[in-house]
Amino acid sequence: MGKRILREAFNSANYCIAMSPDMKQDLVKLGCSENKIIVHYFGCNTNQFNHMNRLRNKNSKPLIFLTIASLIEKKGHKNILCAIKHLKDRGKINESQTIFNFVGDGPLSEKLINLAKEMNIQNYIQFLGPIDYLTPRYLDTIENADVFIHPSIISHNGEKEGIPTSIIEAMASGLPIISTYHAGIPYVIDDSREGLLVQENDIEALAEAIYRLMVDPKLRASLGKNGQQKAVNELDITIGTTRLEEIYDTLL
Repeated sequence: MGKRILREAFNSANYCIAMSPDMKQDLVKLGCSENKIIVHYFGCNTNQFNHMNRLRNKNSKPLIFLTIASLIEKKGHKNILCAIKHLKDRGKINESQTIFNFVGDGPLSEKLINLAKEMNIQNYIQFLGPIDYLTPRYLDTIENADVFIHPSIISHNGEKEGIPTSIIEAMASGLPIISTYHAGIPYVIDDSREGLLVQENDIEALAEAIYRLMVDPKLRASLGKNGQQKAVNELDITIGTTRLEEIYDTLL
């Protein structure tokens, strides 16, 4: 039903805007003419995040890994838990040195909490629940973090991301990113430059990325600096708006 409606929209549209090359390919598969598709990421307001102080005491413990996302399958929380257990079982992680903060709520909340207990890794994780967007607590949670981790996956029902706004905001704040080769994410993050990308559902690779950033403050600083520059200079909403206006002008 949806595909039929979309095809009618594709036929009547002059252009279709896709957030990333991955989304463009999805539109083509749904029946949109490739010649009608313009890849354009609208951006986010990086000014709300690029002022954060990354010069706080980096020797303070524990090192904080932060995830801000609804507790749903495609956000990859379960894989973070599996990666923590992988590191714990190999003696590479200590609960006094590292904590994983999950901000958000959703249908998997109880299941993830119980899974952490079953894995005996509950002392590594804080489920902080939802925090109102852009409140002092929300901004402090980002500012006090050391790494942003968001290992998106395609869910069992085929649902996937576009480009998660929380990743762009974390980049703008100066946080190094751990994520996946998923949907539009590689469109905004170059592996080993603005963050570390691993394949979806590769628990060992995800654990290794976590460990690399645990033990290498210089790498954290480099990825964070590069990511902030890219977010501010290429992914800001003012830049995206100007480009969007240019696209609209072609229709006038």
